[in-house]
Amino acid sequence: MGYGVAVASVLAALSLTLAFRELLSATVFILFFAAVTLSAWFGGRRPVLLAIVLSTAAGNYFVLGHPFAWNMAWPDVVRVVLFAGIALLISAMRDALDNARLSEAQHARDAEEYTVQLQEQATELEATALELEQQTEEAQALAGELEAANEQLQVALAQAEAARAAAERAAFRASFLARASSLLASSLDYEETLRSLTRLAVPELADWCSVQILADGELRQLAVAHVDPEKVRFARELRERFPIDLSAPRGVPHVLRTGESELYPEIPDELLVASSRCEEELCILRELGLSSAITVPLTSRGEVLGALSLVAAESGDHYDADDLQLAEELGRRAGVAIDHARAFRQARAASEAKSAFMATMSHELRTPLNAVIGYADLLALGIPDPLPDSALRAVERITVSARHLLEVIDAILTHVRIEAGREEVSVETVDVGRILDEAAVVAEPLAAAKGLSFRVEPSPEPLLVETDPRKLRQILVNLLGNAVKFTDRGEAVVRTEADGDALLIQVCDTGIGILPEHLERIFEPFWQAETAKHLRVSGTGLGLAVSRNLARLLGGDLTVESTPGEGSTFTLRLPYRLPPTGRRAGGGS
Repeated sequence: MGYGVAVASVLAALSLTLAFRELLSATVFILFFAAVTLSAWFGGRRPVLLAIVLSTAAGNYFVLGHPFAWNMAWPDVVRVVLFAGIALLISAMRDALDNARLSEAQHARDAEEYTVQLQEQATELEATALELEQQTEEAQALAGELEAANEQLQVALAQAEAARAAAERAAFRASFLARASSLLASSLDYEETLRSLTRLAVPELADWCSVQILADGELRQLAVAHVDPEKVRFARELRERFPIDLSAPRGVPHVLRTGESELYPEIPDELLVASSRCEEELCILRELGLSSAITVPLTSRGEVLGALSLVAAESGDHYDADDLQLAEELGRRAGVAIDHARAFRQARAASEAKSAFMATMSHELRTPLNAVIGYADLLALGIPDPLPDSALRAVERITVSARHLLEVIDAILTHVRIEAGREEVSVETVDVGRILDEAAVVAEPLAAAKGLSFRVEPSPEPLLVETDPRKLRQILVNLLGNAVKFTDRGEAVVRTEADGDALLIQVCDTGIGILPEHLERIFEPFWQAETAKHLRVSGTGLGLAVSRNLARLLGGDLTVESTPGEGSTFTLRLPYRLPPTGRRAGGGS
């Protein structure tokens, strides 16, 4: 289309130029300028170049009358050159205009695209703003939740800290009570253990600790403790100068009367004034700088045995309900320790009195009993006159009964000596086979009288041990006597065998046996198992108890295995050499 416009425009310009040639003599190319301009406007660069070439050729040929360029005059040459230059300028302007339009259009498109992008970005920013607003709201909500969670965390931390502190205090209380209990149980000398308890309490529980004991209606300060020994001495002197008034309405007297604890979280000066009896005592109490105090009773089985006082001074501590609870538990345990120690002392005194009585009575019985046996032996020998057979049988029964009674008395005396810790061991080298034969001499007649088989299985070689022969003989006599006593049919057998550094002596029978629940009780003093007929076999119940104690005194032991209705086996374990710790000087039992 552009080339057609160029050709048409040139033709139109040529026609008009030829038509108005006379009028356009001065500017013969003016219409061709219009053709070039029109071609440039509607065609572009190439059509305008076509229009310039056509216009130049047409003008040169038809207007200027020069068919060829070389015969042109200089003025016409200038005209053609000016036309061509101006036409090219018009073309360049047109190109510049087109480029400007294109650039403007491109800018417009770019602007439009940029506007679209800006709109999209604005939309995105708006969405982002909404999202940020939502995030802000969520952040604010989260901040609120975090703040609430932080508050809860602070509360939880406070609770955890309180729980940790409570756990630490509970652990401390448990540890302290465990140590105090161990201390109180370490000795039956309760006065010394209570003194140690006051030293244990300072300074862990108090700056001052004291114990007051009631004995025979009188109050005695048993112990007082402080880290400074000089202050302890001062406190004792102070108590001597100003003894406790048992009629006082508060403090130790009140606790002793009522059995109720007293807690003073604070000790104001008014309390010191009310507690003092003179100006000098008040001045001393003020100088001590007391800040808090607890006084608890020492109780056991509902009885108040004394009072324990804990006092804070230099540390500035202040006691609370937990401290009071700890002190009360400490007072209960100390009271029980005092009660047990006093009961043990009473029991030991009673036991010593019983042992002394039994020893005295046994000796008193033994003297006339020896006379009875002596006179019976004389009568059996026919002194002063021979006795008839019926009288001899009566004398023999008297002798048997008297000797049995003498054995009972010997068992009682041995038991008393063992309980009192006065039984002594006289060590010598002993042939156990010989001791077994001596014990068998006592048991064989009893077994024969009941129709039992009785035997001592001999050892292939001598059985030599270092021990006390009299005590070994007493053990074997008791064991063999019991084997025959509790066996109605069958046999009683004695065996020996080596077991490392010890000798085992086993006494086996086929008697009534022992119930499993009675296997240890039979070794208790004065206890007897019942027979199958639910009748008690005669005896004191001391034989096995004395035998086991003697066996342990000799460095060994006595044990039993039994099956009810089938029999029992008693095993005496005896070391070949008595340990040095078991040796005692003495002349026997």
